[in-house]
Amino acid sequence: MRLTSIFCLMLVAWFSASAGDFPVPGPRVRWQADYCMYKVGSDDIVAVDPCMRRDGKRRYRNDCEAKKYYKRQICRMAREPEQSEEQCVADPSFMGPTVRNGGVGG
Repeated sequence: MRLTSIFCLMLVAWFSASAGDFPVPGPRVRWQADYCMYKVGSDDIVAVDPCMRRDGKRRYRNDCEAKKYYKRQICRMAREPEQSEEQCVADPSFMGPTVRNGGVGG
């Protein structure tokens, strides 16, 4: 019985770690902007605006959840072929240019 409990705790810890329980730096709106720029295929703010408005209506439990969502979506669109989606999401150095530069055009 004790071994089963330890195994269950190990599984919970593994699933928590693999689910991306880590902070995603930067403001939510910058992650949203990078997501929309990748999605639209442009860094033109006029072209990106409809995506920003549409996606701004999406609801999340908190900013952390939203940033994790945007990071995963950007990884799906922009990751290197030799890197898995999970590796991309877990990579703390991976971020879009708006987050990295502290704003659009920064």
